[in-house]
Amino acid sequence: NAISLDGSTALLAAHGDNVGTATDAGAVYIFEQNHLGPNFWGQKAQIFARDGATDDWAAYDYFGGAVSLKNGRAIVGASKKKVGIKNAQGAAYIFEQNAGGSGNWGNVKKLTASDGAANNFFGQSVAQAGNLALVGANGNNSNRGAAYFFDGTAAWAQGQKLTASDAAIGDGFGASVSLTNDYALVGAPNKAANTGAAYVFKNNAGTWSQLKKLTASDGAANDRFGSAVAMMDDYAYVSAVRGNAGAGAVYVFHKNMNGPDEWGQIGRYTAAGGASGDQFGYSLAISGNKMLASANLDDVAAKLEQGSVYLFTGEDCSVVRPLVSQTQVVDNQPKVVCYPNPFRDELVVEIQANGAAHLQLTDAAGRVVTDVDLPRGAVRFELDSRRFPSGMYFVQVSTEGGVRVAPVALVR
Repeated sequence: NAISLDGSTALLAAHGDNVGTATDAGAVYIFEQNHLGPNFWGQKAQIFARDGATDDWAAYDYFGGAVSLKNGRAIVGASKKKVGIKNAQGAAYIFEQNAGGSGNWGNVKKLTASDGAANNFFGQSVAQAGNLALVGANGNNSNRGAAYFFDGTAAWAQGQKLTASDAAIGDGFGASVSLTNDYALVGAPNKAANTGAAYVFKNNAGTWSQLKKLTASDGAANDRFGSAVAMMDDYAYVSAVRGNAGAGAVYVFHKNMNGPDEWGQIGRYTAAGGASGDQFGYSLAISGNKMLASANLDDVAAKLEQGSVYLFTGEDCSVVRPLVSQTQVVDNQPKVVCYPNPFRDELVVEIQANGAAHLQLTDAAGRVVTDVDLPRGAVRFELDSRRFPSGMYFVQVSTEGGVRVAPVALVR
């Protein structure tokens, strides 16, 4: 139900695994490449909930509901864990490679929230960067939600608690989290009648402050934007599993789109052939210029809700720049120039409009292959087209003043 990969080590969680007589206590399996044979991914270890040297599992803990693996450290969430007399307060456990012996994965810390209460679901999401851990508790404070930092340089002491500036009952802030050294991204998929939102926090000399609230350009009630989040370099990815007419979508934001640290939307991914109820974007994984997005309820042929995973590559290589040479737009109709045409490895689209513009690139069958919101003013959009097949494409630029469509041809 949850996986994490770091180099040649993989974590695979089975949060419904029975441990002894404890039903659904949960377990996590560790596999290593080349263990037991060249290029063979062999099971190296199995870990369970531990509190120091003490077994800490119980029925219905769902240990492994969320996992994060990085640099020989595993963080495992157990959001239904009973803490004292508080049902489903939740906990998270930290394991380190070689703790307790060479090759051993030993538990070094059990994390709980200092203000934890029943049904907080602490451990619903986990993330790490450097010596920091971030743990989401989407049930905190009447389901307003929260996320907690823990510092590995201070024996994993609890640090700052993150909440949304506009928190409301039922938002579910903390349902998903992602972390880099300088930024944290927290999803709240139940915000505003389940329209959803995600929040960017920035690290300023050890203090994290809310920087930006992200929403989808076409967000609507029940889209559940913020269901899954991921950050890498200057990009943020946020899924809305019920967006795109119920089929699901993943939205991409860039740190400096519309200005420094503005985190503006630059694109949207959808699944080719996606249908309502597929839940595209249920989980995300990002590496380099590639993205994996699952659609866990996708129907495959006649097999209902078999599920599938989509691989995207190259779209986040597109670049938006200010256009230096400008002409005045007098009739509110956008001016669009595409070159070279025919194109091969890169397509350049220059747009001049009085307001913000929206660009879509579709193929001859009408499938959307690029979907980008552009900032106000004159811009130059550069698309890396090396992953696209040859054929006819159509560039459509929409503004409040009108729509322009330009046919372009890709040749190899």
